[in-house]
Amino acid sequence: MLEFLQGLARPVAWLARPALVVAVLGGAVFGLSVLDVAWVGERASLPGLAISTWGLAIYSFCTTFVNVPKPADPTDAWWPRQIRTLQRLAYWLIGVLTIGVSALVLYLTLRLVLIWASS
Repeated sequence: MLEFLQGLARPVAWLARPALVVAVLGGAVFGLSVLDVAWVGERASLPGLAISTWGLAIYSFCTTFVNVPKPADPTDAWWPRQIRTLQRLAYWLIGVLTIGVSALVLYLTLRLVLIWASS
């Protein structure tokens, strides 16, 4: 799974900075709509929240899985093998959390779009 996520993250690593900019802009739109700034309007709060969430998700994916450590080499000493295994375990847990959070963000985006379209 880690190699698959790394294979996905390396070609799109250049998207990290634009995704962060989009997340900040979406957060600004959401914040301004919550503060009830006249030129933003109330209808911009849900799209701003969704865009900000997706921007942060893409940024965290692009920056996290580019440098996944290689599997432990059996010729290494015991302690370096354990460190490498624990590092890969942490990345694996982050990968599972990333997949879960992405599914949750997709569900919330669909709900936000339905709520936004109905109003």
